[in-house]
Amino acid sequence: MSYELNLMDDQERRIEEAESPEEKVTVIKEAVGAGRELSDDELDSMSGGVRIPRTHELIDAEWDAIQIVANKYDKDTALVLAYERGLIPSDLTPDGFSYLETKRSISEMRAWMHRELDGKNDKLTSIWGI
Repeated sequence: MSYELNLMDDQERRIEEAESPEEKVTVIKEAVGAGRELSDDELDSMSGGVRIPRTHELIDAEWDAIQIVANKYDKDTALVLAYERGLIPSDLTPDGFSYLETKRSISEMRAWMHRELDGKNDKLTSIWGI
């Protein structure tokens, strides 16, 4: 399962005119229908402050979307989206979102989630350091 951003012309224009990553994420979330509350099942799938999607396909779809945003727009926008989707912990610095830049890459987080879903992460293998 792959994920594509199918933005309308108006949404593309609003993203281009946005002055901050947060403004871009608002438009992207509108486009992908991500502005909803987490369900009880999604809340139950939280691990270390991070939401683990229920299937491998959903893990890949979430991280595909983050990668597309990073490639198409910028890394800051991808970081905000990953945080708002519950895919990275709230590890903020005074400079802003730093998690994917300083601790884990998109591919490392994707792999960690797959191992977590399979029950292959042990107590020493955590989001905070492998």
